[in-house]
Amino acid sequence: TPNPKPLRTARGTHERSRLERPSAEEVEAFRAILATFFSASVFFGTIVGSPYEATKSGGDADGVLHSWDLPALQWRYAVVREKGPQLDRVALTQALRISDGNIWVALWPNPRQLDPQRPSNAVFVPGGNPHDVWQYFSTAMNAMPEKPDLLEIREVVELRSNLDGARYPEVVRSLALFLEIDILPERTKQKFLAYFSVIESLLTHAPQPNDSVDTLTRQLKRNIIVLSNRLPPSRSLGIAMFKNGTDRVSPPTVVSQLYGYRSAAAHGDDTEKYLKWFSRNKPDTWSADTDAEVHSFVRRLTKRLLIAAMTEPQLVVDLKSA
Repeated sequence: TPNPKPLRTARGTHERSRLERPSAEEVEAFRAILATFFSASVFFGTIVGSPYEATKSGGDADGVLHSWDLPALQWRYAVVREKGPQLDRVALTQALRISDGNIWVALWPNPRQLDPQRPSNAVFVPGGNPHDVWQYFSTAMNAMPEKPDLLEIREVVELRSNLDGARYPEVVRSLALFLEIDILPERTKQKFLAYFSVIESLLTHAPQPNDSVDTLTRQLKRNIIVLSNRLPPSRSLGIAMFKNGTDRVSPPTVVSQLYGYRSAAAHGDDTEKYLKWFSRNKPDTWSADTDAEVHSFVRRLTKRLLIAAMTEPQLVVDLKSA
């Protein structure tokens, strides 16, 4: 991160934390920690290769090279340096994960293991799930990140710092639930269901058994569309981008199809008809791998609804109970 940006909080506009490139000494110290981590991970079969230190060898289709010997300046790690009272680690982890940078906090090392003259609160990967780079290599999908948008990351950190957890515990629980589901394998029906569990926890209440109108689908359609209309273009949910030929598919129809996929998966039914629908009505930006695109879409949808909830928590609580 050649131009580090301060991470600010609700306690004031003074600088509390700073996102920086690690020093050479920190790289070497943390490399030893990673070696132990990856030895255990590979032994238990949870991680293939060494994706944290990776370089792209060319264009998107040229794959990724892994190395334990990259120069410090090529490392994909950054550090958060504390200038004042420490940020809450759980809240910071949630904010970094749901940002567009999809930052996956790798480890929270003891600062004394690093440079004692420049203590760091965290060392993290600006690039998401540690499996992503390997997936990029094996599927030719563009899963390896480029440069994260530091301004966007700071905005999400500020939103999370400003959220009053005592006043809005429902939103905090949904944020925690999103963090929990990332241990599930990518592109699985269980993970798709888990994304919807977060969305439902955020935007729905248990339907009244004697009210045939008060259904989960109805609640989701209404509440997702309300939030979609209030988000800025940079946070678009993308539910208005689906097309049937030259005609736009209505957002409620898109939400219905997503929920239909979720319900089929939950009840052990065939989800193929929903994938075929998304293949016929997909946005122009989608690739031919509809299954991967649907999973990627619902992940982004979940993250941006969580950001909407942090932006207007009282509105989300009201929508949930309506």
